[in-house]
Amino acid sequence: MRRVLLFRRLMIGGMAVLGMVLTGLTAVLIGSVSTAQPPDAPARSASLLLEEAAAGGYVLTAIIAFTLGVIVTWLCMKKRERMK
Repeated sequence: MRRVLLFRRLMIGGMAVLGMVLTGLTAVLIGSVSTAQPPDAPARSASLLLEEAAAGGYVLTAIIAFTLGVIVTWLCMKKRERMK
């Protein structure tokens, strides 16, 4: 019982930290995208904008979202196994 409570506390703390990190990274991404657009942006397509500096933020966001999805899926599977 004590191990379960400790595990729950760690999970809640970990999810809180992940939420703060993702919020911070989203703010950084929004800031970098707004400053990375060249002056002639309306004449360019979105794919050309991604070739420049803004693409790194999108890739970082995608990797973090994928990792978070894997972790949540793994936790749900573990919880389901314990309930059986």
